[in-house]
Amino acid sequence: MENNFLLKIICWLNVIFILQFSGVQSAFAQEKKGDWWYMDYDFVNYDDNQLLYFQPDALSNFFTKLNRLEIKKDCQISVFHIGDSHIQADMFSGRVREKFMEDDRFPMSARGFVFPYSAARTNNPYNYKTFFSSGWTGKRSVRSKDISRWGISGITIETYTPGSTFSLHPNIDNFTYNIRKVKVFYPNTDPSSFDIVPKISAGNSVSGYFVGDGYVEFTFRKPQTSVEFVISKNRDSQSKFVLQGVTLENTDPGIVYSASGVNSADVSSYFRCQDFEKQAAILSPDLVIISLGTNDAYMYAFNQQQFKTNMRILVNKIRQVSPHTNFILTTPADNYRRRRYPNKNNEKARQAIFEVAREIGLAVWDLYHVMGGFESMNKWYSNSLSQRDKLHFTGKGYSLQGELLYQAINNSYLQYQQYLSQGGK
Repeated sequence: MENNFLLKIICWLNVIFILQFSGVQSAFAQEKKGDWWYMDYDFVNYDDNQLLYFQPDALSNFFTKLNRLEIKKDCQISVFHIGDSHIQADMFSGRVREKFMEDDRFPMSARGFVFPYSAARTNNPYNYKTFFSSGWTGKRSVRSKDISRWGISGITIETYTPGSTFSLHPNIDNFTYNIRKVKVFYPNTDPSSFDIVPKISAGNSVSGYFVGDGYVEFTFRKPQTSVEFVISKNRDSQSKFVLQGVTLENTDPGIVYSASGVNSADVSSYFRCQDFEKQAAILSPDLVIISLGTNDAYMYAFNQQQFKTNMRILVNKIRQVSPHTNFILTTPADNYRRRRYPNKNNEKARQAIFEVAREIGLAVWDLYHVMGGFESMNKWYSNSLSQRDKLHFTGKGYSLQGELLYQAINNSYLQYQQYLSQGGK
């Protein structure tokens, strides 16, 4: 009874929003007539693939800036996608980024925030390469035995060896990013920390250097296609270096779609990250997409109320330091425990996410429902869209999710543009 009442509220609020932005519902329907591979699955609820709003202007800041970028091509838009293992591999979030890149309306700008995951001995995103010297140790906020000073990425690499190196190469396959500036996040106010310097390619040089609270920023005279860093000891008191993340930047107008996830992360694991808020303030994203809940709900003793509280705290941590930021919460996908036991807690996590969104005015993308709901993972598995564990997805499965999320965002954006054309402000 409670579930039906909640769904009625959701549907009613969504109807109100759609009425405000009427006249463009056919846009997505017309697109569906195209020969798009991701439309081929009869168990996916395509008609319900839209963003749900609990406040009509939940994404107004993001859409206003997106509309300006489309028309004037004179601004950068920062999107930051936070999550767990579904995001660390960047196949889901990476497909959303690719869809923006393929869209002629929006130029793509810099690669944004990245982390050298392979140096931490864990899986690196497929769309950039990392090389590193020996001596690095990875620390993750999800491991209770690990102690480190984490930032927004929830993962660090540490070294005690001066001269250690790592490099980042975002221009692989069809990706083309010019790197004009980098920020390196590390605890630079700690007197025991080593310094870090970029290794410059021949014919290039550093034209600008800035020291901020918790990061250093280097500007290159000529754009780089990759970057390499060297750890430097300049004082006797220096003994250690802790890398929290790197941004690969330029000043070109366009979309900067960053993604950062940690295998096994739940919402509370980000509360161990001492520099989370500091870095959120520096990055100041226009849109944050939060894809968490899978690991919270995977526990048999799942506490729905605590999960709801934690999700609200996480959102507020970002809001307090970046009040203009808009949010999309994504519900966790259906999954199984030990490949055989359907997990009913995902529905509870879904309810909690909707409650948070209603109470503080956020947008939601309901992956759980769109993918088919309870026990739909069986159909994804039989169509080679999920792995054998029925918890993680195949590359094609993640690509399907990325396609669906992009279309949901695009459909809402078209509604917003229609609203503007009808005199809305």
